[in-house]
Parts: sequence; C-alpha cells; structure tokens
Amino acid sequence: MKNLILFLALILIGNVSVAQHYYFNSQQKRAQSFQVGINSGVYNNHLMHGIQIGANFNEKLEVSFFHMRDYKSSRESWMDSRWSGLNLNYMLNINEKVQLGPIIRISQFNSEFQKPFIGLESRFVLNDNAKIGFFYGNASSNGAGIKLIWNLY
Repeated sequence: MKNLILFLALILIGNVSVAQHYYFNSQQKRAQSFQVGINSGVYNNHLMHGIQIGANFNEKLEVSFFHMRDYKSSRESWMDSRWSGLNLNYMLNINEKVQLGPIIRISQFNSEFQKPFIGLESRFVLNDNAKIGFFYGNASSNGAGIKLIWNLY
C-alpha cells in the first residue's frame, strides 16, 4: 500500500511539473513589459547606486526613469550627489544571448541639467526575464556603469 501511494504521488508530481513546464514554454512573449532594475555606475567622478523603472517594448525599445546617488556629502553641500532623468535605449540582437545598442539619457546632476548623455550599452540575457547590462557614454562628463534588469510580464 505504501508503494502504491508513493507511486501515485510521484505520478501526480511528474504530471504537474510537466504541465507547468509545457504551459510556461508555450506562452507567447508579450509586446510590452514593465521593467525594473538596479544600477551602479560612475558619473562626474562620483560612484553612484540607484534604480530604474520603466517600460520595454518588443525587447528592443526601453523607456525608463533612472535615479542614482552617491550617498556621500561633498564639501560644498550637505546633500549627496544625485544623477537622474529619462533613459532611452534601442537594443539590437547580436545573437540569442547578447544585445547591443545606443543609449541616450536626458539627465540632471545635482539639479543642474546636463548635455544629453549619448553612449553604447551591451546586455547579456541571464534567463527569460533577467538581463545584465553594461553602458558607457559621454555628456558633460564621462559615465559608465552596470545594471541588472528584470522584465515583469
């Protein structure tokens, strides 16, 4: 009797896991998704950390808001340095796991608007909805960084 119950439990677990795997693999990719991410980078000689929130369209066009800060006060001010603004990317697929494309950021640094940040970003796909990206560019100052991105369907 124990063997029969164990055998039926294994069949049930196998059936549920295969059904979930089939359901997950057969679903369609959505044309747009909500996107969140964490950033770490250097801009204007400040090491900053922050977030980004936005939308992703067809896994190519990204429109998001980013906000980064360095969590240290400078001698001139009691506040830490902040870099924030609008982030636009258009990614091109190099292969199944790598994307490359231009990045444009309309931003402000410590409440002063900067020249548009124009650069290049490369992304590596970690799984179906997580990516890691590296960017480099120039505006009023050079900037570079890394970001971990999640698409929430």
